[in-house]
Amino acid sequence: MIQKTPEQRRHYEDRLRLERDEKARMQAAIEEGKAQGKAEGKAEEKVNTIRLLEGLLRMETTSMTELQGQSLDDLDRLITDLQLHLRNRIG
Repeated sequence: MIQKTPEQRRHYEDRLRLERDEKARMQAAIEEGKAQGKAEGKAEEKVNTIRLLEGLLRMETTSMTELQGQSLDDLDRLITDLQLHLRNRIG
């Protein structure tokens, strides 16, 4: 690097900066994908639990479209309600 002209050094540093930026963007995309995958996995698990509880209660099952459109908090509330309903039915 010592023997390079200022312009060559600038090009070299620009290329390094671009490589680092690209690596950072790729890492951010990977992390975002992992987070999205975890959220989808949690949602799928909650939907399966709801369908199981509805089956145990012999209720009409909620459509997948309706369940998939709900937030994780809404799914948790529905699970809690169904569990309470099941406990009251058993006890």
